[in-house]
Amino acid sequence: ITSLPAPAVRCPALTTPGQGTMSCQHHLGSFGPNTTCYFGCKTGFTLRGANSLRCRASGQWTAVTPMCRAVKCSELHMDTAVAMNCSNPWGNFSYGSTCTFQCPEGQSLNGSVRATCREDGHWSDAMPTCQAGTLTIQEALTYLGGAVASTTGLAVGGTLLALLRKRLRKKDDGKCPLNPHSHLGTYGVYTNAAYDPTP
Repeated sequence: ITSLPAPAVRCPALTTPGQGTMSCQHHLGSFGPNTTCYFGCKTGFTLRGANSLRCRASGQWTAVTPMCRAVKCSELHMDTAVAMNCSNPWGNFSYGSTCTFQCPEGQSLNGSVRATCREDGHWSDAMPTCQAGTLTIQEALTYLGGAVASTTGLAVGGTLLALLRKRLRKKDDGKCPLNPHSHLGTYGVYTNAAYDPTP
């Protein structure tokens, strides 16, 4: 009786983790004993688990297949006045997350309108704040134009008033024109009635 050959030992086939890389060195066939596989992750992701696995003679791997997880950035604490809207492709406040900021009407944004979580775990920009009472360029020009117009109006008005007072002062010199009834007591000699000592 001829005995059947023992089945070849194989470890379960491995798959490349999401957002990761895998490179295997096979011995005694695909995923046979002593096959070693190495793992890595793409930019912005970190490996969770062993970076290499080896197939044992028993047909079991030395560890479970690792996973790649997105790098985390610090959680953004929103100012009460700032409206924040975030897109998170790989999880909240993680690599690739982009947050945009907006202030209520009448307030200006002090800082960047957008921040992105980078591969090093830091935000591209700091969290902005809202500042109340800041005029826009158009408002500032409007107010400035009004102030200039008011100042010019006051200056012109003051100049006209001064000229008018000067003219009135010249006319009111206390003298009256001579007339046939003005006299000094001598026939043919006339004087100003305003300076006539007799009534």
